[in-house]
This record gives sequence, structure tokens and C-alpha cells, in this order.
Amino acid sequence: MKSIQLSLSLFGAVVLLTTGCAAIYQQDCRVYLLSEPSGAEIWKDEFYIGKTPYLLRYTATTIEDEQGYLRVPPLVIKKTGYKPQLLEMELDLEKGEEEGYYWEGTVVLEEIPGEETK
Repeated sequence: MKSIQLSLSLFGAVVLLTTGCAAIYQQDCRVYLLSEPSGAEIWKDEFYIGKTPYLLRYTATTIEDEQGYLRVPPLVIKKTGYKPQLLEMELDLEKGEEEGYYWEGTVVLEEIPGEETK
């Protein structure tokens, strides 16, 4: 397994993903998203997705499988007392393993000085 670092647009939060992949196209892709601290909200545009830890599911199309990556729509991870983080992911669909497409990642939120955290 290998680790990849995701691109975050705000304040250098760290997200690492560990990947395992399958050779089947149009495969279910799963991202187990955690946060430090736990319980952060996940938003896509104005739509609330859920709170961390959370299992996100996507389907890799034939085109994405041929390209070798799946670009996930941007998400915002936020929690009261912490700076919101824009999370942009490009998931590597490298071939070779039979366990399916699965990643785990942790978003480390930066506390806002002087604000109360929950």
C-alpha cells in the first residue's frame, strides 16, 4: 500500500490517504474520512453530507478507470472553533489488487485562536 497527500486549499491541513485498488472498472470507491478533532461536518456546496468519521462512496466510470484516477467533487470540512478546510481529492485507481477501491484519510483542522471549540 502507498500513501498519497491530498490537496487542501486552506492553512496547510494535512490529509494522508492509503490506497488499495482493483482492476474492475465502474467499481465502488470508498473513502473513510476522519478528522482531528472528530465530529467535523462535511459539506458539498450547500448540501450537508454528515459528520466525521464518515464513509464516502463514489463510482469510478469506465473513463476514470482508463485515466487511472477519480476526481472527487470538492468538499468543505468544518467544525465550530476551527478554520474550515476545502478538501480536493484525486483518487489513484492503480490496478493490481483485488480488495476494491478503498482509501482512508484524516483532515487535521486548525483551531481559531480565542474561539470556543465544541
